Amino acid sequence: MTSPRGRSVDGNSHSGDQNSRPPHHYEPSRIELAGLLKEVEPWDELERTHLETAAEWIASGAPLYRTRKPDVPPTHLVVYFVVLDEWRGRMLLVAHRKAGL
Repeated sequence: MTSPRGRSVDGNSHSGDQNSRPPHHYEPSRIELAGLLKEVEPWDELERTHLETAAEWIASGAPLYRTRKPDVPPTHLVVYFVVLDEWRGRMLLVAHRKAGL
């Protein structure tokens, strides 16, 4: 994990590391990520399975972040969100062309 000043928690600079992040980037710990997953209430059994799989992956020590486009490592964190208009009862859906979604 790197601090906001671009140093790892052990105090060493990792500027040559291909997984390094710019100094302004905050990288949450695996414990924080696992805690966030626990806050998600699954909608159904499929989502429960996905959450369990994600928790196991985070705990495994495998790389979490993409190091090279488009898919290295093949499993990596991504962010998607839902734009919801609760008043009208509508949701915005868009196509993610590069991801094929």
